[in-house]
Amino acid sequence: MGDVDARGEAALDLRARGRVVVALLPDRVMRRLNRQFRRKDYATDVLSFPSLAPGELGELAIAEGVCRRQ
Repeated sequence: MGDVDARGEAALDLRARGRVVVALLPDRVMRRLNRQFRRKDYATDVLSFPSLAPGELGELAIAEGVCRRQ
């Protein structure tokens, strides 16, 4: 457990070691992933997926077009 901050809440040490995969995807691919995993039929900016493999933290999918427009 970490220190206690000014609000009296415990500050956790959340440093992690491992690999994160980052994929820059076209909006059409992100829309398909969002529909498949979240049942939302539009391209979102970022999706994250956890990993069960040792040494891997997970994957981030980023929609290029959505991020450019934001």
